[in-house]
Amino acid sequence: MTNKVVVSLEFRFFMTPDGQVWTDSINDNGFWQRYLNVFDEVYVVARVKNVDKSQEIWKRVGSSNIIFLPLVHYIGPMEMMKNIFNLNRSIDKISDLPQHFILRVPSFIGILLYRKLRKKNKKFAVEVVGDPDDVFQPNTLKAKFVGFYRWLFVRELQMQCRAASAVSYVTSDTLQKKYPASSNAFTTNYSSIELPDYFYTEATRNFSQKKSFKLLFIGSLAQTYKGLDVLLKALVDPVLNNETLELVVLGDGKLRNEYENLVLELGIQDQVEFKGYITDKKEIYQYYLAADIFVLPSLTEGLPRVVIEAMSTSLPIIATNVGGTPELLNEIALVESGNIAQMSEKIYQFVNSSELLQKEAERNYLESNNYRYSLLQKRREEFFRKML
Repeated sequence: MTNKVVVSLEFRFFMTPDGQVWTDSINDNGFWQRYLNVFDEVYVVARVKNVDKSQEIWKRVGSSNIIFLPLVHYIGPMEMMKNIFNLNRSIDKISDLPQHFILRVPSFIGILLYRKLRKKNKKFAVEVVGDPDDVFQPNTLKAKFVGFYRWLFVRELQMQCRAASAVSYVTSDTLQKKYPASSNAFTTNYSSIELPDYFYTEATRNFSQKKSFKLLFIGSLAQTYKGLDVLLKALVDPVLNNETLELVVLGDGKLRNEYENLVLELGIQDQVEFKGYITDKKEIYQYYLAADIFVLPSLTEGLPRVVIEAMSTSLPIIATNVGGTPELLNEIALVESGNIAQMSEKIYQFVNSSELLQKEAERNYLESNNYRYSLLQKRREEFFRKML
């Protein structure tokens, strides 16, 4: 067995005519360094879309030791089924490689690769980064046959965890209960987050004289599962009529126009500002510092990176009690997903108690120290070395 690893994941990448691969997400060269600290080479299995040119906000990914094994590009179940023959053929060849295998799951690509590896009696590890039971809820994903997808992905993830030789989870307890590993497998937990040290800003905020409050939301606007519509509707709840609130939205995606139209319909265009997708970590850090409360109204999560980022900057946080979020926050900071009334009442509770805001800010900073890079990377490397 070589000291090389194949990693499959559900993210989509882009390729320009010169053969360069690009990403519009966190999966740039810095992300893959976690594997290269242990393995000599990492082979990336993912969908890759051919494009004429790169966009300004994209980051290049790939090097002599980060090699792409591109799969046919598709979006959604219908396109996936149209390309299932090509996908299966490509993944069958990949499964023959004399490398170690890590499947970042849940993932349809992970399902196909898992089945090939099992058929050939080859060992593999999985990194569980989300919960399909939440992702495929009818109120989370508007798609035909969502109930079938939910059943399929939950069942497959349970089987993958039972069959893997090593399993890591982004949560410390939540996903382990739903998707247990074999008693013979090595297990650990770590977040995918990589926070620079300058993010760790111990509480220096003063809420006692605040008359107006700046809320911050960060998330993809490509799907409804981040729940931005819930937050926008909560802002017009009568309970908040006498509060001076401003919301800054960082993120972009195909639903941005819908959200901007909703802002107009609700008559809160003077309160909400869309900043688009920002890649510069230092610029994002400044938005955290400028905010008073971070709000994440997600309908589904694994262990949300943005919550940990906000915690490290000593921000009070309001979030929904989905996935591993309750492992990060106090119960007083949590609301039910999709519950507009609870969201507005929680915002009211926070902005009307400087003592609560200060207490949550200090508590969140202390908790964030458990997610410093050095601690997480130690667990990752132990996980990777167990595979060797």
